[in-house]
Amino acid sequence: MRKLFRTTINLVILCAAFTSCSKSTDVYDPDIHGKEAKSAYVQHFESLIGGSVNSSVDWGFGRATKSGTRSDLGWTIGNDEPNKYYDSYIKEILDTLVEGEEVQETATVKRNFEFKSDEGVEFCFIFSNTTENLEIGYYYYNPEEGVGSHKDVAVVNNWVDDLKENQYFYIVSTTGSTFYPESDWGDRLWENGVGDYIEAKHVAVGLDDMPVGSIFGYYFKIGDQKIYTNAYLNPDNRSFFSLIDIPRDDTKSHLTQAHIIGMEDTTDSSTDFDCNDVIISMEKKETLVTVIPEKPEEPEPEPEPDPEPLVWYRIIGEDLIVHDSNWDIDESEADFDFNDIVLDVAFTKDESGQDILKCILQAAGGTLPIRIDGNDDLEVHKLFGVDTKVMVNTNAKAKNLTGDTKDPVEFEIRKSFLSVKDVKIQVYKNQNSGWVEMQAPVGEAPAKMCVDTDLQWPEERVSLKTVYPNFPSYAKNNVPIEWWKKL
Repeated sequence: MRKLFRTTINLVILCAAFTSCSKSTDVYDPDIHGKEAKSAYVQHFESLIGGSVNSSVDWGFGRATKSGTRSDLGWTIGNDEPNKYYDSYIKEILDTLVEGEEVQETATVKRNFEFKSDEGVEFCFIFSNTTENLEIGYYYYNPEEGVGSHKDVAVVNNWVDDLKENQYFYIVSTTGSTFYPESDWGDRLWENGVGDYIEAKHVAVGLDDMPVGSIFGYYFKIGDQKIYTNAYLNPDNRSFFSLIDIPRDDTKSHLTQAHIIGMEDTTDSSTDFDCNDVIISMEKKETLVTVIPEKPEEPEPEPEPDPEPLVWYRIIGEDLIVHDSNWDIDESEADFDFNDIVLDVAFTKDESGQDILKCILQAAGGTLPIRIDGNDDLEVHKLFGVDTKVMVNTNAKAKNLTGDTKDPVEFEIRKSFLSVKDVKIQVYKNQNSGWVEMQAPVGEAPAKMCVDTDLQWPEERVSLKTVYPNFPSYAKNNVPIEWWKKL
């Protein structure tokens, strides 16, 4: 009985002991190693600089940032009168200028054209499928003087502003009022002729405006760029207009014979070149002749300008971010050399416009695997062709450490990065930590920094602040920004 009593007491005591040591917070945290390492890193970094990190310091990445559709409106055809107008006129245009399809030159469509008239000309803007603010006008020149002497005459400035709202159909009065596709403008407009009731943006160009024998065409301006019906005046000789000859058999139509000029509304590379964004209607007259402009003689090519020099940045990194929490303070300060990776990078593009990050690996002063862009083939020791335990280009042998000297390694990463900060650099210690990214949060202890390529990285076991005494001031006060330069 006594033995059983003593056993029971011992069990109670043992259970009490376990209970007193166990709390709900004692559940295993799989990220505990990373949290302890980061906490220790911050503690030792602040010891290195002698205070807290300035909340505004961005570790040089703030300056290392790379220097980049039309709305999908739908057709709204309301009552019967606009439907008749659509069926008899607009549909003919849209059958040729299909939304979203690039216009191809055919027997009835020209992509490069001008006109000649001895009697002046009348034309009007009748249809708009654009949300862009455009200046639209015509140009003319004396053929004996050449197209280089052309004069531009603006007809509409800020097209969308003049039209007030973005709709597919517009008829614009001379007072600037906007009329919508309702029964008061459909057939009536075209039965009675432009200008009898409400007026399209109607332009009459007489001989006082344009001398007899002039060659003329149309242009639009978006931003600072002017685009002409004569493609040879445009960048890359590209055409942003189309000309359609539409014979009109409908006796009710004001336009018995018409040129329809379709205009693209942007020079952006993503444009669809459907040329149905602004439509110009121009009545054909007997003396109106379509002219296919000849390509002007090419001037002597100027020598190609030297390519813009690449802007290079240097990334320096420290792998202490994954070290244990029980490291020695003095030793850790000496090891804040930020030479575990030294990587120079520059943004560029190839001939096709593909973004490229050019890279030059300068040094690998760590003995842990460090990889770039999450790519195991871009592990720094592998790139240098050495074992992971070998430090490269950091004068490690002078400190009785395993080191080697190698030529810098150049390579490219064919993808787009918004900034140098987005170039992912990771360090691996063990399975507990996995791959840990070297980061540089604004106002927090960094594991990487961005500097100029004139910074000479410290040798092994030489603290960054030993080589650059201004560094602690930069980290605590955000000055001087270029802390590696001599004042």
